[in-house]
Amino acid sequence: MAKQFVNIGIEGNDGTGDSIRDAFNKVNENFTELYAVFGQGGQISFTSLSDTPNTLGSNKIPVSNSAGNAITMRGITGTGIAVDLNSDPNNIQLSVTGTSVASDTTPGLGGPLNANSFAIANVGIDQNAVNDYNTTHGTNISLDDVVITKRYADLNYLASSGGTGTLGEIRVRSEPANATDYTKTITQFQNGNLNIPSHGFSNASNGLAFKYKTTGSAATNLTDNQVYYIRFVDANYISLHSTKSEATNNNDATRVKITVSGGSGTQTIVDNEYDSSLDGFGTEEFLKIIRYIIKDANIFVISHKTDLLDKFESVIKFDKVKGFSRKIS
Repeated sequence: MAKQFVNIGIEGNDGTGDSIRDAFNKVNENFTELYAVFGQGGQISFTSLSDTPNTLGSNKIPVSNSAGNAITMRGITGTGIAVDLNSDPNNIQLSVTGTSVASDTTPGLGGPLNANSFAIANVGIDQNAVNDYNTTHGTNISLDDVVITKRYADLNYLASSGGTGTLGEIRVRSEPANATDYTKTITQFQNGNLNIPSHGFSNASNGLAFKYKTTGSAATNLTDNQVYYIRFVDANYISLHSTKSEATNNNDATRVKITVSGGSGTQTIVDNEYDSSLDGFGTEEFLKIIRYIIKDANIFVISHKTDLLDKFESVIKFDKVKGFSRKIS
């Protein structure tokens, strides 16, 4: 309550001041407030104080303002909490409602996650899941960065050791008919990287040795028929490095690549492990020789390879019976 002044009028007994009753009522109220302040009895309404609001409002609590010189009434609210001001007459009850990650549309961990011996399953391992992650968190991860499941690993990777029967056996693809699968044609250079559309490499290819070749002049910083080491950039680009250790260095700040540009002719990189004398390629080259180079001669080829039957004009088949060969067709 603000201090109340007794109106004493302009002159004595001129009838312009407060009446005796009103004057002493103001005096009593002023003394009541003083007694209340000094703990000598009496009561002062909270809203009567000069630095408090005139009304309290419903279910509010008093807090100091930002300047620290007055009291305001504020409610309690927040994300992931429930506020109960009525159930307990003596306490404000706050309940956490955000314990389920499902209620958080952009969850993130503040530290290492301990699964505490519980399973983590049903994770997304496809490009749609990657796109959703990047949209939600404003990141730029790729499919190589997501956590995989055991099923995904079993379907896509070889076991380090086999088991009984056929479990864990390594199955090798059929030998390609020519060197195409081992040769990649460079379309252009961009930002010092090689553009090879849909090259088929992944992060697992980092450090593989490839031999650079060109039918014209070599690109800047490259030497024709020289071995370099590749590193995956994205589905259409790779970078070249002078050593395997540089190609497998995952520190962007220290990794050194060969900045490539220019050159002429058809520029390619060929798997350095490719051997043109491998059976699949040797057979193909041999067939070219007897088909296009040797003329006017009858050539008999004896082979156990059944996939060559359609390569010849006529075929004689033999079967082995009791240790002896028998013509069957």
